[in-house]
Amino acid sequence: MDIRLNIDPSRCGGRIAEKLFGCNVEVTRLGVWRGLSAEMVNNRKFAAFDEHDMPLRWAVAGDRDKVKVDRTFGYAGNRSLLISGKECGVAQTSEVLTFSAEKQYNIRLVAFAAGEMPLTVRVISPADERVIFHRKWQCIPGRWETFSGGFLAENDYENCRVEIVSSADTDCHIGAVSIQPADAFFGMRREVVEIFKELQLPSLRYPGGCYAEFFRWQDSVLPVDQRPAVGPTGLPFLLPENDDFDPVEIGLDEFMELCRFVGAEPAVTVRMSEVPPSDAAELVEYCNGAVDTVWGGRRAANGHAEPYGIKYWFLGNELWSFGRGGLNDPAVCAAKSAEFAAAMRRVDPSIHLTGCSFYAQEHWNKPLQEIAGKFLDEYSMHDYLLDHFKKKDDLGAIAKAATTELRPYLQRVRDSLLAGMPENKFLTIALDEWNLRWGLVGSAAMGLYVAGVLNLLCREAAELHITRGYYFMAVNEGIVRVRPDTAYLDASGLMFDLFRCHRNGRLLLLPEVADEADIDYCASLDTENKVVSVTLINRNMQEKREVSFAFPAGCRVAFAGCRGYEPERLVPECEKFRAVDFEVKNGTEAVVLSPGQVVCCRFDLV
Repeated sequence: MDIRLNIDPSRCGGRIAEKLFGCNVEVTRLGVWRGLSAEMVNNRKFAAFDEHDMPLRWAVAGDRDKVKVDRTFGYAGNRSLLISGKECGVAQTSEVLTFSAEKQYNIRLVAFAAGEMPLTVRVISPADERVIFHRKWQCIPGRWETFSGGFLAENDYENCRVEIVSSADTDCHIGAVSIQPADAFFGMRREVVEIFKELQLPSLRYPGGCYAEFFRWQDSVLPVDQRPAVGPTGLPFLLPENDDFDPVEIGLDEFMELCRFVGAEPAVTVRMSEVPPSDAAELVEYCNGAVDTVWGGRRAANGHAEPYGIKYWFLGNELWSFGRGGLNDPAVCAAKSAEFAAAMRRVDPSIHLTGCSFYAQEHWNKPLQEIAGKFLDEYSMHDYLLDHFKKKDDLGAIAKAATTELRPYLQRVRDSLLAGMPENKFLTIALDEWNLRWGLVGSAAMGLYVAGVLNLLCREAAELHITRGYYFMAVNEGIVRVRPDTAYLDASGLMFDLFRCHRNGRLLLLPEVADEADIDYCASLDTENKVVSVTLINRNMQEKREVSFAFPAGCRVAFAGCRGYEPERLVPECEKFRAVDFEVKNGTEAVVLSPGQVVCCRFDLV
């Protein structure tokens, strides 16, 4: 049914925290590889290999018996590619090896030769076998050397091939090979980083997620070519595009450069599986310690004299499922959480710690709160709608799920955690992973669900005790979609952009949105610029809906415009969202929304 919103700018609630709009920078699937990372070579450190010691993602050129992965001698860890014959080597052809006309690219190779030998590197366009890059480097025996080169692409080239070939009958180890655009931002795709900055993402969580329980942070602060790959994880869903290995392209220092450039507050997930509490304490020291501490000195030696001052830390991730070494036992996890928290606080008492709670599962949460609660400032909460939602093919039901499914779920979590809170502690919750589901790309279903959740968080986060939110995740599973030659906002990214109007605004008090209501809404006041913003979602997939606006007598407003988006097709899997031209009736009095439209209307107070 059509509705009328009575908007009174003098009836304000609290501020809508910008930290509700955070995102995960997750090292998983295509989040980094073919996503945030600028690296174009897969398995570039030869960490993944088959039962015959052949490097995965690479084709062998020449005598197969003279090319293999050496598992005893390496530059990044203990593995490298061993080439033992003349005119032997490897080649890789990939969609990722796509080059754009008039763009500069850099190539880097790390090699160790037993004797004097030339090593040839070529980049070839298979379409016409045109050689785009050719360089012959002379190796000096007995030491690791790094060779660098570059080229300007004259034309657009797709699905190219990189070749590395030995030109002498002597052993040569290849430790790492890299091809990146010259404009890469600390190893990250420039266009992706620029989108992050344009969106003004307020907070980024790193490195995961499930991946965090395998992450070796000490390796991540080594020079990038020397970092041993993380893996195998044994989790088939985590790094399938990298054969269960991560080459650690984005380490702690790169993550902090990203946060600085974007203007985002960093949040770090601490590994708890199979490491002692001192591992986390030393991580805090690396990030926040003075230069006269051991690890603060190491940070300074890496070129970062000033402490990072990271405030927000997560103690593990989904340990009830992915915790190893007994951490999936509630009592063990609770005791370990207390030990880790105490060790970290001894290094920096000012840090803010989030405990790994298990939603409304009291068998897990009760010991965590009783044993570690005095150290914890917050509790984590994750939700992926399609893990438990039965109407996966009903776009209207998905659009309403923020109020019909997520809101009561969050209320149950809040009530369960409140019941076990230690004395003199106030409950706050970090909704640090949420989405339609992990592993999906942006779609009509995702866009409409994201719009509903953002409306819900802006309206009701305070009541739900949620102080921070981290959408899962920022690249290739929402927000930014990355192609070999471009990057752009997907459906959920457009919603994050649209809902920026509410960040740090004062919530305007309106009647509660009913669970099944066709129109979902939220309103806020920008007190500095004197602008009222109203976000609207038509959750009816069959009919238009009209929303009229009324302001109190004596409140003078001027309609400042509307913008919005809608799915190109009203089916859950539609990936295309488009800007809409919608009907505004009688100046500031009403707006008509077509099925599935998401709109932000703005009014200037005059």
